[in-house]
Amino acid sequence: MYVVAPYLPQQEAGIINVRWISGMNKYKLLTIIDNSGLLEQLLNAGIVSVTIIGHKNIYERYIKLRVSHKSATAVTIVSEEYKCSESTVWKIINDMKSMV
Repeated sequence: MYVVAPYLPQQEAGIINVRWISGMNKYKLLTIIDNSGLLEQLLNAGIVSVTIIGHKNIYERYIKLRVSHKSATAVTIVSEEYKCSESTVWKIINDMKSMV
């Protein structure tokens, strides 16, 4: 199975081998797509939901806070900043860590 993309690592003529993608988590894949400029195009085309972008932002904030705080404290801070429940933040974290 192959996915068409304008540019991502390990691609051949705009096509990415899905086996390359299968070993990464959702956050890493979203980051690669975002760095390539494709994420914004997918968002504008309605292929990617705004919710996914929000989840990526929440997870990135959590990662930054984990440098200086324990997990539970980081989740509490993120939930207060984004005005959502701690359980929602935990679900987002687990989702972003899950393999594609």
